[in-house]
Amino acid sequence: MNGNQQPPQQQQQIRVNLQDAEDVSCEECSNTYFTPAVMIKRISPLVSPTGQEALAPIQLFQCNKCGYVNDQFLPEALQNAKPK
Repeated sequence: MNGNQQPPQQQQQIRVNLQDAEDVSCEECSNTYFTPAVMIKRISPLVSPTGQEALAPIQLFQCNKCGYVNDQFLPEALQNAKPK
């Protein structure tokens, strides 16, 4: 290593005790287990950057008991916009 090179930075590992972490629960049924799901949004050719219809997948989590999706799992633009 010459005089101008810095040693590689090491990332500091933070230890978190998950017993101290708060459980996230379903806003509808209070279940604490969720399943990954994908919402698909259809983008009109009028607003699509390519001028063609497009599909946009959005990764989220749904309650594995009742299927509800908490607002916190949606992109900010879609929060509070879903049917109740």
